[in-house]
Amino acid sequence: MVIVVLGLLAVLVGAMSQRLTGMGFALIVAPFMVLLFGPISGVMLVNLCGAVSAAIVCVQTYRHAEWRTAWRLMAFAAVGVVAGAWLGAVLDDGLMQIVIGILIIIAMSASLFTPWLRREIHRTLPVTGATGLTAGFMNAAAGVGGPAISVYAVLTRWEQKRFAATMQPVLIMMGISSLAFKLLFEADAWPQLPGPMWLGIALCIGAGQLIGERLARIVPVRVARILMITLAYAGGVAALIGGIVHVSG
Repeated sequence: MVIVVLGLLAVLVGAMSQRLTGMGFALIVAPFMVLLFGPISGVMLVNLCGAVSAAIVCVQTYRHAEWRTAWRLMAFAAVGVVAGAWLGAVLDDGLMQIVIGILIIIAMSASLFTPWLRREIHRTLPVTGATGLTAGFMNAAAGVGGPAISVYAVLTRWEQKRFAATMQPVLIMMGISSLAFKLLFEADAWPQLPGPMWLGIALCIGAGQLIGERLARIVPVRVARILMITLAYAGGVAALIGGIVHVSG
């Protein structure tokens, strides 16, 4: 019961983060959902709820989205989703999480602290394509596609408000396509939740969005940016620890 309550609280906080920083739902919610429902069904639930949360934010922010970049990211992410869903079905979950966690931490650290990366990198098609592929792969394999695009945002000096708005349609696409391909490869992986749990999740998503909307009006852009980077690091650490725990049994 304690885990269930903490899981619902994580959904509330995750929805708040989604509205405030443009990401964070999966990073905050995934550890609890995996603990409650296992690595396969748990990640599927995160994909589903993350897509719903992103859809709500998208309705509020779509006017600020850079749709050309969004379409490019989604096109390449679709390919990454197929690869991630397939590999997630055939490879050990723990090893997959360890690799993803290490990649997130290295990429974020390089983007922030490596001198030759301090200059702005332009959003060319190859850079955007590589980002989309990586994000789609990570989203399908471990439910955490946001950190890859966070690295892209830092490297390209992407303005926070437009980054947050553009992220939402990409997250919707990755969440829905990850669900579809996971069900294709593992038809019995759909999470089996009691009705009250589904209702609780829906209410927490709605409440979190409302609170996040209020906070978005008063929290400075710099603070939101710091939160976004912190969440990306947290996602890498969580994936790494979760993978180590899974492998060690």
